[in-house]
Order: sequence, then structure tokens, then C-alpha cells
Amino acid sequence: MEVGLVRLAFLCIPSYHVGRTPLKIARNKTDPWDNQKTNCINSLNNERHERSQNSTFNKFDGLPLETLQPITERELLKLLKDCKPTTCELDPIPTTMILEYSDILIGAITSIINMSLESGSVSEVYKEVLVRPLIKKPGSDENNMKNYRPVSNLPFMSKLLEKAVKVRLSTHLTDNNLLEKFQSAYRPRHSTRQHLFEW
Repeated sequence: MEVGLVRLAFLCIPSYHVGRTPLKIARNKTDPWDNQKTNCINSLNNERHERSQNSTFNKFDGLPLETLQPITERELLKLLKDCKPTTCELDPIPTTMILEYSDILIGAITSIINMSLESGSVSEVYKEVLVRPLIKKPGSDENNMKNYRPVSNLPFMSKLLEKAVKVRLSTHLTDNNLLEKFQSAYRPRHSTRQHLFEW
């Protein structure tokens, strides 16, 4: 959802359409807010058009992301410190043991992660997942399948590889200024609250 649409949220309009085409509202002669909604939507459409004309988002002149740079042992140790000690039944070694002896195992772990980053592929072993049904609310009818939700349990190395890819991808997007100004999801020290002050 584009940031300009936050203004519409303050009007609590139930009938608006968000898409790549200009916003349109349902015509209703009895709606007392019709003029206000129309003015607001026209203003947002003009703002969107000006932003697309002046945007540098599509004018990329940096290096394309053809391969992911290998990760260092220091970066990987930092990622390991942030990991939860949960173990999957598919793990050959308990996660607690990997975390406890990470300073000894770091060379082997770094080699495994970097082979995947450099080749651009993921080992079939890391693609396996255990999916278990978990009841949504305690006390719900256990015989009704609608009361369950699937919970995926990935191998620890698979989750560590995901974190390494995220680090490299985030670095590339930030270094080449490819993130939208108001992008707040999945960015450290960014929140939607900031937009109210920056607007």
C-alpha cells in the first residue's frame, strides 16, 4: 500500500480501490463525504503522478546483483548469536551444541554457507521441512481440522542460510539506494510511525 493512502485511512472511507490505475470511488449521491473523498483522492493521484515523474527509484546505475558475496566468519558468528536454540528433528546436530561450540565449528559452517551463496543453489537437505498441525486455541474441538494451523520446522542450517542471504540482499539494496524512502518493513530502525513525522 502506498504511503499516500494513509491519508485515506483517517477519513475511514469504506469504498476505495487501490491499484496501479488512479483511485476511483463509488458514486453515491447521498454520501455527504463525496466531495471530500473526491478531493482527497485527486490529491493523492496527483501526488502519485509527481512522485513517479521525479522518482529516482527506476534510475539504477549501480552494480547488478549477479552473485552474492561470500559471508565472513565474523558476520556468521554475529548471526549465530542472534539465533534461537530451537532444534528440528532433521538436524544432524542439536542447535544448542552448534551454538555452544560455534567458535570451533565456524570454519565448516562458513564453508557450507558460502558454497551455497557462490553457487546460487540450496542443498536438497536444507529444502526438507517438518510440518505439524498445531491447535489454534486451547480447548478447541480437536476433531475439527479447521481448528488447526500448520507449523513448519526447518533445519537450523536452512534458517542460517536464509539469514546470510538476507544480510547480503539488504546490503545490496541499501548500498545502491534501491529501497523506497518510506519502506519500513524488514528494515532496522524504521517504523510506520516515522512516516507521520517525515510526511
